[in-house]
Amino acid sequence: MKYGYARVSTDDQKADMQRVALTKVECTKVFTDEGLSGATSNRPALLRCLKTLDRGDSLTVWKLDRLGRSLRDLITILDDLKERGVSFRSLTEAIDTHTPTGRAMRSEERRVGKECRSRW
Repeated sequence: MKYGYARVSTDDQKADMQRVALTKVECTKVFTDEGLSGATSNRPALLRCLKTLDRGDSLTVWKLDRLGRSLRDLITILDDLKERGVSFRSLTEAIDTHTPTGRAMRSEERRVGKECRSRW
């Protein structure tokens, strides 16, 4: 099943544009957190979404920064999805782990993440 996740940081922002984009790529269900900064770890819709995903499902976001609070957080989430057999797609950055290019991009992200972690 195809799932989407959208997030806006303030109550003044609207997630409509993200939801429309996710619906256009045939996400069956879109989970949305509104008025929540990416810096907060309390993102209830994201937690529900991650719990819903099963092997063979896919998760799509409009932009990478909608998913992770930091590079470390993003890598942790993406590693978890990979281990669970869930594919990932980011529309803005054109990352899709279903494709060879997307898998190569994901490998490069992991390499950069490991390098960054080793410096902390």
